[in-house]
Amino acid sequence: MQLHRLTVTAFGPFADTVEVDFDEVGSAGLFLIQGPTGSGKTTLLDAVCFALYGRVPGERRPGSLRSSHAAPGAIPGVVLELTAQGRRLQIERHPEWERPKKRGTGTTKEKSSVVVHEIGEGGARTTVANNQDEAGHLVGEVLGMDLHQFNRVVLLPQGEFAAFLRSDDAARADLLRRLFDVQTYADLEAWLTEERRRSSQLVAATRQSVDHDERALDEVLLQIDDVMPELDALPATWAEVDHDDLPEALATLVAALDGRATAAMTEADRLRGLAGAARSATENARALLDRRARGEAAQTRLAELDAVADERAAQRDRLDLARRAEAVLGEIRAADRARARLAEADSSVSGARADDRLPHDLRSADALDVLEPVRAALAACTEDLHTAATRAAALPDAEQEVDRTRARVADLSTPLLDDETRTTLRAAVESAEQSLATARTAVPRAESAQAAVDELRRLERARRTEASLAADLTARQDAERDARDAHADARSHLLSLQKARLDDMAGELAAGLVPGDPCAVCGATEHPRPASPVSGVTPEAIDAAAATVETAAAALDVARGEVAATDARLEAVRSDLAGETRTLEEIGQDLADARATLTELAALATTVPDAQAGLAVARNALTDAEEQETARLSELREATALRDRAIAYLTSTAEEVRSALDAHAACPCVTEAGEAQGPNVVETPDPEGLGVAATTWGENHLAVEDAVERLAAALTAREAAAEACAEADAAMQASLAEQQLEDADEARAAALPRDEIEHLTGLLRRDETARAAARVVLAEADVTAALEAEPPDLDALTEADAAASAAADAAHVRHGTTANDLKQVRRLATSITRTLADLGPAAAQHAVLERLATTTAGSGTDNSKGMSLSTYVLAARLERTAELANERLSVMADGRYELFHDDTRTDARRKGGLGLKVRDLWTGDERPTGTLSGGESFVVSLALALGLADAVREESGGFDLQTLFVDEGFGTLDEDALEQVMGVLDGLRDGGRSVGIVSHVAELRQRIPTQIRLLKTQHGSTLEIVDVAATA
Repeated sequence: MQLHRLTVTAFGPFADTVEVDFDEVGSAGLFLIQGPTGSGKTTLLDAVCFALYGRVPGERRPGSLRSSHAAPGAIPGVVLELTAQGRRLQIERHPEWERPKKRGTGTTKEKSSVVVHEIGEGGARTTVANNQDEAGHLVGEVLGMDLHQFNRVVLLPQGEFAAFLRSDDAARADLLRRLFDVQTYADLEAWLTEERRRSSQLVAATRQSVDHDERALDEVLLQIDDVMPELDALPATWAEVDHDDLPEALATLVAALDGRATAAMTEADRLRGLAGAARSATENARALLDRRARGEAAQTRLAELDAVADERAAQRDRLDLARRAEAVLGEIRAADRARARLAEADSSVSGARADDRLPHDLRSADALDVLEPVRAALAACTEDLHTAATRAAALPDAEQEVDRTRARVADLSTPLLDDETRTTLRAAVESAEQSLATARTAVPRAESAQAAVDELRRLERARRTEASLAADLTARQDAERDARDAHADARSHLLSLQKARLDDMAGELAAGLVPGDPCAVCGATEHPRPASPVSGVTPEAIDAAAATVETAAAALDVARGEVAATDARLEAVRSDLAGETRTLEEIGQDLADARATLTELAALATTVPDAQAGLAVARNALTDAEEQETARLSELREATALRDRAIAYLTSTAEEVRSALDAHAACPCVTEAGEAQGPNVVETPDPEGLGVAATTWGENHLAVEDAVERLAAALTAREAAAEACAEADAAMQASLAEQQLEDADEARAAALPRDEIEHLTGLLRRDETARAAARVVLAEADVTAALEAEPPDLDALTEADAAASAAADAAHVRHGTTANDLKQVRRLATSITRTLADLGPAAAQHAVLERLATTTAGSGTDNSKGMSLSTYVLAARLERTAELANERLSVMADGRYELFHDDTRTDARRKGGLGLKVRDLWTGDERPTGTLSGGESFVVSLALALGLADAVREESGGFDLQTLFVDEGFGTLDEDALEQVMGVLDGLRDGGRSVGIVSHVAELRQRIPTQIRLLKTQHGSTLEIVDVAATA
């Protein structure tokens, strides 16, 4: 890397713009940066760091970099030109600053910005980055160092390396970790520690699971009160049994309980069979009594039907006559309706003859053939009248068209665009073009501000999610503990119910005993001391408790899964926030600042569409005005032609109306209309008068035609009604004869209402159905046998059935209890056996992880140095740094001193590995670096700084540094030591490298002729580049 030129404006103590040409001052190889305290020596180095990384070493924030001496509107910034990795770059950066508002008083915050250009052959510039992320990625790529490394490799702060010499191992580790990347080894340490923790938890959980299952097994076995030799031989608690003997002992226990459950199942099956036989006997007796009751009911029903047989015969005859009359009523009603319609038709004919609009010779017409000649004549004259009405309807529109075209010609005779209007429109176009150019400059700056806002939003959401998930994890862990307690309570409640049920079994059986009847268990007929139920626990209660246990176990599994899922999500969020040190409040403040800048830029950027629209409107207004004037002239020519055609059309249409009215004068509506005679044709050129005449002729013609057609329709309807009346009478007479009725009056008298017919029909049908059903029942062999058999004793059979069922239920409960005991013991035995099989490998793996984790962490017995893995790697880097430092220290210290790495552990309670000592080659003594004198410390720390810079370069890929700075510390050297140090610094110039010395030591001003001299005034600092040798 080689620096070429640095330009600083309104930055630090520099109120105006100052420039340093490093190619010029570095041509001699060694140059001095000197000036009084506070003049800006270190600020020049800070400016280089700010240009590259957007930050400066130390605690200062970028927002405080603007010079307090600068004019209010001066824009702070740094421009750095350099070459790295064969690429020549120019980086221009501006820090965040408060600029005066363009309108009003006060200031507004201007966000930081950066742009990077690459300079090619011939000085051609190409933009390669225009935002913070792109610039940071590019600088990291070409330099291979972060700010902290750059500050130690290119800007050598000698005073900090003197402190490094005197630091303890922990302080040295902090610096070395910032310079050398050992994160991979630190991650390995953390991974091994985490794996050890997880394996430890797994082994503990496995052992706890075995203990839990053993306790559960003890609780189950305590509930078994059967006399079993196999159980008596078992230990008091399963925790006493050695893990190696557990599988065999558990197998023996499972086999014994399996036999017990099998015996209980056999007894339950036997008693279930006896209960089934008793239930069958009771059901057969109930069936016999049901059949006997059906036979007796059928006999009673037949007797009732025989008693009303004569009455039903008379009702059947009356129903037959009513049905025959109902079949004729339809034709009778149709004949009545036909006669009524004929009378209505006669009345309509009389009304049509009386119409005054009817011609005189048709008012006595009694047949359609008399009307046909007049109807034909009226139809023939309709066409002329239609033509007159149609053409007359067009006359008003034709008159309006003439008026409209005349007015249009008058309107289009006035010009639309004059010279003054054209000049005004062109000036508006020029103004809109200037506004658009101004608005477009804000668009790229708004895009950069939006990117910053998006990133801060993402970080804010991640911080909020982290806090929410942490609280959620605590709540879910509490829920898991509650679920675990609920599961244990449910299991305890189930076991207590099962024991109480067994204790109450004798009481349940005793409740069904009857004095004198044999006991279902022992067969005794006397029951002097029957047991009494105590708890009243039912099988349903036990089943419900078992379901509660299963539900609690499922809930516990769900709670554990939710804890694991929430923990994983929290870890993912924290991994995403790795490297982000700002709190939620700090991120929120930065986001608010970023949004304010974005709002301001976006507001300006959003005016681009308005400006574009304004320009389009101005251009369109000018174009529209010119086009409208051209269109006006064209429309004027067309309007004139339209006016002439409208006048011609109005004249020809009026003539057509007169001709059609003259032709209609021979129509019967005029010659034979009597009092309804039509009007005379008025000879007038007025279109409105012609329209009135055509309308009057048309109305008169339609009135006559309507009267003729009304009479024709009435005559036609009368003929049809007479024919229908004759047909209806004939149909009625035929139907009366078919149903054997004398006349319509007899049919009307015999008819019955519909509901009465339906009532009689239903009554007769129900009696027939009931008689047939009773005969079917009495014909059944089972019913006949039941009527003949002796009735059984149902009460006695029911009591026997209940006793057998109670005994079977008790046996079923016994079988369920033994089966449940076997199920629980078998499940626990299987769980213990499987868990023991997993415990051995897990314990072995944990032992290996325990040894590896403690060794890499520096706390294991195998690690005698007490060094962690990452510290061990840093020790190797420190050892290499000492080797490189000694190459220069041998010259600067006249071959007396050399540095060496010391990994001795001075305190068993503290980790070591990063010790540093100095060896006196003249005396052979070794001593801590903190015992060196001031001058010795400077020499050794300078050598260490140079060595560390060389080591970091090796670590970063070995790129060549053509520009190097050394900051302060020379004032502690005597003349000989200063001579030796200057010799080493002269050696750094080999290969064209330039070295800048930052110091205010007077002797260096005599030894280094090329100087950047800084001048401090009350208005800010300035600088000048001088060559002392040339001016002497």
